[in-house]
Amino acid sequence: AIALDLERLRVIVSEALQHAAAQANAGHMAAAVEMLAEVESAVAAAPSTQCGEPLSIQVLESVLSARHRLNVAQRAAQKPQHGALANDRVPAGSLPPGSPSPTSLSSSP
Repeated sequence: AIALDLERLRVIVSEALQHAAAQANAGHMAAAVEMLAEVESAVAAAPSTQCGEPLSIQVLESVLSARHRLNVAQRAAQKPQHGALANDRVPAGSLPPGSPSPTSLSSSP
């Protein structure tokens, strides 16, 4: 029964990874992450995972890794692409010694 469960998980995860990649490539990162989260829950609850079957644990780890990579890519895509925003503040002491102060950069001579 464990071998059959493990094979079922491998098929489900393989299809999910392909579908998530297609979703991500189409720009639907949130949908891809959500789908992998659902698959992760299913794999974690599977009998082969619950009994600690090493291959099932590896399958779960592959889903976790893929979801993590998508989360990182999603966050990177949401970050501003062109330097600091006007409202950003540079923390005191964060500039290297000898650098001009942020206020001197914005004032005109």
